[in-house]
Amino acid sequence: FCDGHVSAFAFFGGIPQSIFYDNAKIAVARILGDKTRISNFDTFRGLSKFGASRYHIRYWQSNIQSWDASLEKSVAIIPARGGSKRIPRKNIKPFCGKPALSWPISVAQESGLFDQIIVSTDDPEIAQIAQNIGATVLMRTPELSDDFTSSTDVIRDTVARMDLPPDTSVCCIYPTAFFLDQADLCLGHKKLLAGAKWVLTVGQYPTPIDRAYKRVGQSLVPRAPAMMSKRSQDLAPAFFDAGQFYWAMAKTWLDAESHVWDGADGVELPLDRAVDIDTPADWHSAEKLFKLLMYTP
Repeated sequence: FCDGHVSAFAFFGGIPQSIFYDNAKIAVARILGDKTRISNFDTFRGLSKFGASRYHIRYWQSNIQSWDASLEKSVAIIPARGGSKRIPRKNIKPFCGKPALSWPISVAQESGLFDQIIVSTDDPEIAQIAQNIGATVLMRTPELSDDFTSSTDVIRDTVARMDLPPDTSVCCIYPTAFFLDQADLCLGHKKLLAGAKWVLTVGQYPTPIDRAYKRVGQSLVPRAPAMMSKRSQDLAPAFFDAGQFYWAMAKTWLDAESHVWDGADGVELPLDRAVDIDTPADWHSAEKLFKLLMYTP
């Protein structure tokens, strides 16, 4: 199936924005009682690397277009303040030739998931760049732009000011999510619609954290002494927050007592895309990795 697409793209000399299938049994997960076809997301996930941004399935038998529920429209909110400290002007710093936040905005636009892509900022330059890329800007107050305001506070403020209906799907996307992928966004939305309260990107720790050490004075001490003698294959895998995006309904974002670790599900990323960028050295390494994995100038 995937090889056929590669050949077709090569024959036509490019990658289409939409693909229509006359006979797509491999792309159908199940058929409902009213004959509605539900698309097989795993099949389309395999195609995402080729760049086609959304998949329309047409059945010649019924001439009806059927959409997977995960492609219903939603709102993306990107919190991008101007006062980054460890990497100054981080959110618009050039990354592989483009302002940082332009990368996740482009992926969000191409995913076809979002009715609106909102950038919440306090900075006029960030606002102008975001508007030039095609995002909508919502200026926030200085009180929501200091070093102690959480992203959740910013998203809650944006959702409230937009007066979104309670059951609107809202995705917080970080402005330096350079390794963001359309398929991951869609899978996260699908998990949200399936009942998860929160959905976030995660990476699996490469070694068991049960056998980690902590430093006490000059000594290294096991964090969980009872686990040290166990084989690594007998220990449960553990995951860290990869910090690309967070899905929740508008009503969940508005609930100040709700936390991302309450009822969360995860979209697991391969470790080469679960990249944290906190320092200039991180930034430099991420650019090299990005050019290798995801970007051809």
